[in-house]
Amino acid sequence: MEGCEKYICAFLKGMFDSEGSVALQYGKKGQVISGNIQIANSDEKLIDLCCYFLDKLNIDYYISIAKRKTKDIIIIYIKPNSYNDFKNLIGTSINRKLSRMEILCNIKRRKQLTNEEKLKIKELYKTGHNINKISKIINRSRTAIRNAIKDI
Repeated sequence: MEGCEKYICAFLKGMFDSEGSVALQYGKKGQVISGNIQIANSDEKLIDLCCYFLDKLNIDYYISIAKRKTKDIIIIYIKPNSYNDFKNLIGTSINRKLSRMEILCNIKRRKQLTNEEKLKIKELYKTGHNINKISKIINRSRTAIRNAIKDI
């Protein structure tokens, strides 16, 4: 497989064009807030080959299985930190998928809470602030705040 990166990319592009999708999730104001890039198939060997090739290209992913009555569907989800690599290395021949992929790559994502933010959240929570107030003070989502105070 050494030196075959262009063939690996061509194979994955074909798989993505036929078996892949780009889903966008919209917020209350109609803006795109998140989404995913995925490849799905019921053939386990084909999915294993795709995973092997993604590993060779250093593209992060995770796998999920959707249970069906007849055959289970195996889904490869590309992780957000690899969206740009996936788009640049593999891409797609289908314009609607490409435009969705570009939108997804341009979404600004929040990074994980820093240790300082976690300490401040715990301090504010212990002094009687509720999750909504802490969320506004720290400028982070209520879910992130809720997850940070689980250990208290």
